[in-house]
Amino acid sequence: MVGTPFHAVVSSRAAWRAPARPPRRRAPAARAWAASSGRARPGPRRAGRRERAPGVASRPRLWQDARAAEPVTPTVTLIRHPAAEAPAVRGVTASVARRAGDLTVEFALAGDLDALAIPPAGPPAPGARLWEHTCFEVFVAAGGAGYHELNLAPSGAWQAHAFARYREGGPLADPGLAPRIDVARDARRLTLRAELALGRLAGVYRAAPLRLALAAVVEDRTGARSWWALRHPPGRPDFHHPDGFALGLDAAAPVEGPPAP
Repeated sequence: MVGTPFHAVVSSRAAWRAPARPPRRRAPAARAWAASSGRARPGPRRAGRRERAPGVASRPRLWQDARAAEPVTPTVTLIRHPAAEAPAVRGVTASVARRAGDLTVEFALAGDLDALAIPPAGPPAPGARLWEHTCFEVFVAAGGAGYHELNLAPSGAWQAHAFARYREGGPLADPGLAPRIDVARDARRLTLRAELALGRLAGVYRAAPLRLALAAVVEDRTGARSWWALRHPPGRPDFHHPDGFALGLDAAAPVEGPPAP
């Protein structure tokens, strides 16, 4: 059989080369930066990315830096206590925002609301023993053993309590603590938003680092209740337990005002 000699095939393959690719052009700014630094230009920094707080045992599991431009915590999910079932509840979430001496908290309850005992919304008014029915709860502490509790019902009823230490205290009779409460609902979701005057509860709350416990009691139409919190201690439901204060807020940023004369 007549064909090309073997050595000729090898020579022709060795002589073949892939065509060279044209050099990549850099933008003038990128070329100037690379020439001056001798390094590759870094990629764009991802917007909104923040360093995670160090895992220090003295800090709660979640932490918010109030020095940020928008001091709002991410939405957190409350955990149901295992002692109770809640087939009509799909979940409970919460978020908070701090502005100097005020705290805005928003709770969202999702599920089959028609199967739950939820009173109709009304204007804010003082109430009593709100934890015996559907309500949301906020616990606030700074340094030391003292703390405050605020109960917020979907009806607009509210109640504030002061404690010198674990469960040692009682309700406060101060109309000036009345929060602004807004409630919205449809068949599957209820939201309650409240603005709380932290500075009126205690002067130290205006700017000090805070520890918060967020919780909810949900009652269904049979009278059965379930308990929801950021963290549950061992044993029965106990929203006052120190382990429940799992959300931290850094010291509030100073409020800028006009310069002193």
